[in-house]
Amino acid sequence: MSDSQIPAARASHSRALITLVVDTSDSIRQIGALDRLNQSLRRWGDDMRKDANLRRISQIAIVTFGFEGVRTIDASGATTGAPADPFVDLDRFSPRDLSAGHFSPMLEGIERGMEIIRDGADALERQNLLLAWRPILCLVSDGAPTDFEGRPTRRLGEVAQRIRAEEAAHNLVFFAIGVPGADDRALRTLAGANGYYPLAEVNFMHALELVSASNRINAAAGIGSAAEIKNELRQEVDEQYASWLGGAGG
Repeated sequence: MSDSQIPAARASHSRALITLVVDTSDSIRQIGALDRLNQSLRRWGDDMRKDANLRRISQIAIVTFGFEGVRTIDASGATTGAPADPFVDLDRFSPRDLSAGHFSPMLEGIERGMEIIRDGADALERQNLLLAWRPILCLVSDGAPTDFEGRPTRRLGEVAQRIRAEEAAHNLVFFAIGVPGADDRALRTLAGANGYYPLAEVNFMHALELVSASNRINAAAGIGSAAEIKNELRQEVDEQYASWLGGAGG
């Protein structure tokens, strides 16, 4: 999207919230992908900053699940502890390297993401800033949801229903991106068939570029519904990024 697609006056008083929910369970370490994940996060921030309007409007938060359970990461890299404000302006996005280990409490990570989106929207209101676009909540995983002890979870349907309710209330748009090894059924249940993108290879840069595409479409859509935004992203992915996807998509 070109800079001109978001009116400057609107962008100066509005913000778009992006929350990444990132799998840092032991499987990421086992497949040797942790370094690629950290490198991709740094490169993604640099790429996003090249778009002047996205640079003005975007605020980013990171939630991880796996290493040390569920964590809210300081996306500015200023501290190793939980940040007072999870969202950082794109100019300040510079997270420290993530660590991997333990199990995959994916559903609790998603719920943490929904909580900080709600808190982030309240914080913008207190600053007299507008939340003019649907917050984006994007899951990136190579596995299946478990509880904190590594046991299979029975909460998949419950959390999927909560996501649908939040989308229907215009509180967020949820996407899931699976790298090889991901539980396609679980991620498709969470995101809906039109919101799940299984990648053909372990390429976190591709995953994050799909997040960027969703942000561009979301900003252009304005008050579009979650279904409309998902449909537009699906069309763009089919036209431009189809070679990135594995056979379980759509």
